[in-house]
Amino acid sequence: MFEIETVEIMGGNFEMGSSFEEINDYISLFSYAFNDFPKTQVQSWFLKQIPKIKTSVTSFHLGIHQITNIQYLEFEQAVFGKNSISNIENPMCPVEGVTFCNALAFCEWMSKVSNHIYRLPTEVEWEFAASSRGQYIWAHLGVGGGGRRLKITPLGKQVIKATIDPGQT
Repeated sequence: MFEIETVEIMGGNFEMGSSFEEINDYISLFSYAFNDFPKTQVQSWFLKQIPKIKTSVTSFHLGIHQITNIQYLEFEQAVFGKNSISNIENPMCPVEGVTFCNALAFCEWMSKVSNHIYRLPTEVEWEFAASSRGQYIWAHLGVGGGGRRLKITPLGKQVIKATIDPGQT
């Protein structure tokens, strides 16, 4: 049995969503990812983030690492008696293609076998954690960024520094 390492995310108040200006900044910053799409189509994907709303979140715990193929395989074999993972040749890579229902079942199974309560984060919790309380965002750069993450540090609404953090992969 494996443990899921978590970190406590201290709750607080924050603005959820994006402004139209921020959406245009994101589109410009990550333009390489949107080259095959018209700008208006890309903007429409982000428009559901408008307007920003003030909200709050209580403290919660979040897993530090993604669930790996080998961890998910342990769950599948214990609960379903089978393996549906297609990428098992890479056991330490994050599991992919998990349905929402199976993600819930994984959390329920982990809760039973570990005597801890596991659940999926809410949308507000996820956005709060991903935005680091509005201090910076992490974006996976995929192939173009070498699998590293981009740390963007904003000052107010203006991005003043964007750096690749090689320590995060």
